Amino acid sequence: MQQESDRHIKEDAVLKKVPVVASLLGATLAATAACGPNNPRAGGSGAADAAGPNTVRLGLLGIMSDAPIAIARERGYFEKFDVDVQIQEFDSGGDMVAPMASGDLDAGGGAFSAGLVNSIAAGNGMEIVADKGAFPTPELGSQQFIVAESVADEIEELSDLKGRKIAVGTAEGTAPYVGVMDALKKAGIEDPRNATTSMKSSDVLVAMKQGAADAAWLSEPNASLAISEGAAVAWKSAYDIAPKEQDATIFYRSEWAQENPELAQNFMNAYVCGANDYLEGVAAGGAELEKVQQIIADYTETNVEVVEHAHLPGYFYGAVPDTESIEHTVHLFVEAGDSPKALAIDEMVNLDYVNEAANASCE
Repeated sequence: MQQESDRHIKEDAVLKKVPVVASLLGATLAATAACGPNNPRAGGSGAADAAGPNTVRLGLLGIMSDAPIAIARERGYFEKFDVDVQIQEFDSGGDMVAPMASGDLDAGGGAFSAGLVNSIAAGNGMEIVADKGAFPTPELGSQQFIVAESVADEIEELSDLKGRKIAVGTAEGTAPYVGVMDALKKAGIEDPRNATTSMKSSDVLVAMKQGAADAAWLSEPNASLAISEGAAVAWKSAYDIAPKEQDATIFYRSEWAQENPELAQNFMNAYVCGANDYLEGVAAGGAELEKVQQIIADYTETNVEVVEHAHLPGYFYGAVPDTESIEHTVHLFVEAGDSPKALAIDEMVNLDYVNEAANASCE
């Protein structure tokens, strides 16, 4: 109990200092970039390509919310804990489920989805082990609602979206998607799935520019691009829509983790060091924030000015996932027909690794 209390004290101390920096989880940056020799995300934490005894085959999207991984690599945490991370990039977290089930991936990181829940329920041997992205405060989170400049004066609350053209740049069956559907339904939009159009985030940006959408739930950096180009104005933060939602997670293949407990723990130690460094750098602002932004820019092969103007990813301190949010989202999956049944938290989530990582030294 004391350890849990200390975690919340640290979390509050960090998050209260966080400045309002543009926005959250750039969930569409370079997701399809190839893992070539010039790609900073390709290969392992060292130069080796061949899998060795300390190799972790990790599935990622190559986006801004990979920040803890990028920082852990840049600052030598994986090397410190003797872990060689071999990154394989995917278009979505759902695409990682099959290779995880077949044993071709050891760990993955992506949006918390009905596909992941259903895979766990089917007995494919996967478990959620850490936070990969969340909406912990009004300043940090992964997506935001923007409204077209032409109708900005007419839209104040979610209920004002009735009868409007709403674009949702998030895949169905994911935590952010069902979260925004739930918020719209509570605002009086009776059938939000029919009242909205789900499309790629990049397509939402085009729709906003062409006047084909009055409002959009959109990930970074496209939300900030739409605003900077005069197609839209900022409206609601991710926290306004789904406060403290667990947007994405790190998950392990259970059999791999059981067979390699020290390696699984060492990977988590390095990951948590990277996540905490990120939060502390963002909270400190100034030069420390700039270092974080540059690491993200280098990792995603993005102009640092784009990162500086985007809302930055959000995480809970210690990378401890919010189990209440996960449980709530699973019930939304069931209500939407995306999952056949709700699972108990202990069937999905294993906090042993992040709890142990809290005791690891990053020095």
